[in-house]
Amino acid sequence: MGLTREHLEIREGAIADAKIIAYLEEEVRGALQLLSMVKEVIGSLDSLSLSRFKEVMDSAKRIKEETERTHRDLLAYISRVSPALYHREDWLRATYNVRNSIDRISGILYRLEFLVSRGWAVPQDVKVSILELCESVIGVMESFRQIINLIPSNPSRALSQCSKLAHSETEADAKFRSSTFVILSSNLSPNTVILLLNIAEMLEDVSDIIYSASEDIYIVLTDMARP
Repeated sequence: MGLTREHLEIREGAIADAKIIAYLEEEVRGALQLLSMVKEVIGSLDSLSLSRFKEVMDSAKRIKEETERTHRDLLAYISRVSPALYHREDWLRATYNVRNSIDRISGILYRLEFLVSRGWAVPQDVKVSILELCESVIGVMESFRQIINLIPSNPSRALSQCSKLAHSETEADAKFRSSTFVILSSNLSPNTVILLLNIAEMLEDVSDIIYSASEDIYIVLTDMARP
């Protein structure tokens, strides 16, 4: 005999707890705020005032602290509900991946801070290529946020969104390769080249990490879609 509607709702609640989803969405929102700051700094490297950059870094530190608190709260909550929670390990991997992506974005901002403090000039074509990569990574993060938000109301659509995210991640990989070639072809000092390549690599890391998080969520969604 099939499961009743009540039993199905209980089972879905045990797979995708609403509070876990809310915590995870809050972490992803913080990651998107940090990525927007990276985009702002890269887009205005030649015109950003030191006072505005200090404001950006202060805001970034505050957001990172808030996401760290959210992450600790999420882990504590999962610990409390784990006996009744399906896919505990998948949820844990997803949230650790999101946290790792936030660490990478923070690292990018610190490297940009070093770049700005040194007054190293970045050619327009290099700046544009890294900016396009950053926008692609934001697209990956936005897709992941949509997946998270769709889980409670439309798991099937969330599954489809996983495919869209995979496509966005492929685009980000292509932008990374392109930016790498532009940086290496530029007439910049070795130190500047190394720093810019590191920033591009870390942006690509963020895309890869969030793709891994989406695979963890895909496993959860597949179970939710099971009759």
